[in-house]
Amino acid sequence: MVLDKMFRMPPAKAKAKDGSGKVIVAEHRVGRALHFFTQEELLRRTGLEKEWSDSYRRLDRKITNKRELEEVTNSMYTTTKNVLRRMVHSVRKYWNRVYEPQSAIVRATFVPVDDKGGLGFYIQALVDRETKSLLVGDQEDLGLWNEVTAIREKSHVEMWEDAMSSAKQLLKLPGLNKDLHTRMRLVLSGEVPSSVSGLLPAPDEE
Repeated sequence: MVLDKMFRMPPAKAKAKDGSGKVIVAEHRVGRALHFFTQEELLRRTGLEKEWSDSYRRLDRKITNKRELEEVTNSMYTTTKNVLRRMVHSVRKYWNRVYEPQSAIVRATFVPVDDKGGLGFYIQALVDRETKSLLVGDQEDLGLWNEVTAIREKSHVEMWEDAMSSAKQLLKLPGLNKDLHTRMRLVLSGEVPSSVSGLLPAPDEE
């Protein structure tokens, strides 16, 4: 599984950040500080971009009408992004199976990674399967997952409730900075502004 290999690391023990005293064995890199991938980088690293480029060159030799060529290749590129979306969905399911024995689940989605609203994919955190409290990762990264998910998944009740539970648990952590505290209160109140840079629209990754 290509995406899994991109985040794999030697197993490392980490004390859970929820104060439970549990020790979690992490087998994947967690956090933006370690690395993130844009959609374009993922298309390139998975070989999907090359497949699309090869198909484009073949069609360029066959289709003389440039408008028709553009329509066909644009449709193919959309299909290529949909393949990546399914790969992301599959690797998240796989990661959750990996951490299921530790009663943990993975938080991983495209979130804003720069001031211009650019989106990057990485594992934001590992959280407790039941309480959704933070086990491994950075408070800020999990806060971003909560904000993004609260907006993108509001119509999907289960994921929306996950974001609410996770935001509540994050607020219980000692030393939470004031800015992140305010943002999580907004998540819980349902007042997260959809205009926040990079949060909408969602990329083709679900």
